[in-house]
Amino acid sequence: MDVFLVLLLLSAFCVPTASFPNIYYFVNENMTWDEANAYCIKEYLGLAQITYPENNTALVNTPAGVYTGKAWIGLHIDVGWAWLDGRPPTYYSWSPGQPLNTGPGYCVFTNYRGWYSVKCTEMLGFICFDGSDYIVNNTYVTWNEAKISCKNKNSTLAQILDVETFDKVRRVVDKEKEIWIGLSFSPVWFWSETQQISTFMNWKTGQPNNEFHCAAILVGDGTWTTEPCIKQYPFFCYAVYKSKKTVVSMNIQTDVDLENPDNQAALMQQLQATLAKQGVTDFKVTWTKQPVQKSRKKLDDACLNV
Repeated sequence: MDVFLVLLLLSAFCVPTASFPNIYYFVNENMTWDEANAYCIKEYLGLAQITYPENNTALVNTPAGVYTGKAWIGLHIDVGWAWLDGRPPTYYSWSPGQPLNTGPGYCVFTNYRGWYSVKCTEMLGFICFDGSDYIVNNTYVTWNEAKISCKNKNSTLAQILDVETFDKVRRVVDKEKEIWIGLSFSPVWFWSETQQISTFMNWKTGQPNNEFHCAAILVGDGTWTTEPCIKQYPFFCYAVYKSKKTVVSMNIQTDVDLENPDNQAALMQQLQATLAKQGVTDFKVTWTKQPVQKSRKKLDDACLNV
């Protein structure tokens, strides 16, 4: 019977959720947003980034003593062209010479040929998207009224993210018709360290108030508010969990020839199934055949017979 030494190299992230491997630290010192951000960059990675609901839960569950008030997170504001969901455009179809005007208070309409920027208070038709169809409404309204009207119909003011979508819109728009789309020059919230546009939001009712440019979390309930960046609050920093590796060795006594590739594959399947039940999926296996050793008693007997 052969004895094989099997070495398992196990590696994994020590994370509470697979969505974003962050760990949070509460710093109970009052600082402005900029001061808190500088502190977190120096001591950790930066102010807390929250990109999934699980992250928000993890942050709220981070020990903060008896504190339940506001604390800075790494969300702050900039302005630019943005779709209704906060994403900056990666595709544009401006008509020649456009956009003539940029800045807060300007929105975008389209006709058959391309896009134009005008004051959001202009009165135009609009186009909604209900998840499957683009629906033109010929009622003349402001951009904000168009947004609300689409929402009341369980749809959204159309977002044109690529040329294929614009082709679909063109098919339902009269050639000379001017209609609002869901693009405006508006505040964009993004994370300080990663510079990612925030797609997950957990604003308190009535927020965000885009008059203020920095965001805080209410530790008591996990909702977010906008605050003047010069206010002083405690804050949350974040870091990334490190991966760890563990080597596990075991001796296997078997009559099966593990040098045979078919037998190796069968053993691998058994190990994978066993480890998967324990939540381990990332591992490497090596094995070596151990020399057969005589027992200590047999060695002692051999010495006595010399």
